[in-house]
Amino acid sequence: MGLMDRMKHAQEQAAEAMSNAGGVKGMMGNVGNMMPTAGDATYAQLSKKLKASGVEAPGTITAIRDTGGRDMGGGQKTEIDVTITPSELLALRAVVFAASRSLEESRQALDRQPGDLLTVWGLGVHPGLKTALEQFNLDSFRALLNRTAYVGEVGLDGKIKSRLNLQRAVLEDILSELQASARITSLHSYGATNELVELLESTPIEGAVLHWWLGDVAATKKAVELGAYFSINAANLKNREALDHIPLYRILTETDHPDGDRWSAQPRQPGNVTNVEIELARRHGISAADVRRTCWKNLRRLTESTRTQELLPPRVQAILLASSS
Repeated sequence: MGLMDRMKHAQEQAAEAMSNAGGVKGMMGNVGNMMPTAGDATYAQLSKKLKASGVEAPGTITAIRDTGGRDMGGGQKTEIDVTITPSELLALRAVVFAASRSLEESRQALDRQPGDLLTVWGLGVHPGLKTALEQFNLDSFRALLNRTAYVGEVGLDGKIKSRLNLQRAVLEDILSELQASARITSLHSYGATNELVELLESTPIEGAVLHWWLGDVAATKKAVELGAYFSINAANLKNREALDHIPLYRILTETDHPDGDRWSAQPRQPGNVTNVEIELARRHGISAADVRRTCWKNLRRLTESTRTQELLPPRVQAILLASSS
């Protein structure tokens, strides 16, 4: 009786949360350093600069850095370091899978996980970050893996060919570990889509999610055959030919804030995937609400196939439970 009462209460909370929650996946591209605090003058200056670029971001901005590179949409790529409180994350009213760039950043993120009710912090080694690759340690990765349902962001990045061998070595270690301990895994593949698919074929894993996928039709079809899912953001919608070959039951929505939602409707923030839902609905001849429900079911199926439900925050577990009804 007590258990049923708690389950009923959880489902009632979940139904309310689902009506409020935005996309299944509003991935926060550069999580950044969560420890420093910024002075009022510095914050005001950086916040003004960020807002001028169209980004609505909660939290306290501690640094904005021009990386000198370009993002996958062709725009100037920046790194943004912020501090953000649990209440500010909750105010997004969305379940957010937040990616990390390095093992140290992942450790900081996972240390705060118990206080973040609707955010799932990831374990990441970003392939575009040299220091993250050089500092990768499999034992440290394995220890952190026990603390999360989500690995992200990992993968290959073809922008700097000289690092591909190191990227491949790190990713092979990670994939081998994930064969034994499956997780929902966000995979970066810019400039290396074919190479990534080849690695997934040689070292297959449950829970692969191809983030901001730019592969051609042949690579897309192969990835679908291998069981991969695809997380689609507003910029991603331009890859129309490949999208035609991705079944809706393999799609999740994402923002990849602040890069992938550069052309999204305001407010530009993690969790706001309205534009993506509307476009996917148009392409599939269904309503945006149907797209959202399907994405929730897809995420639930992913957690079941990877057996990661109990690693998620309790409120996220409750929402997924309600999504099956």
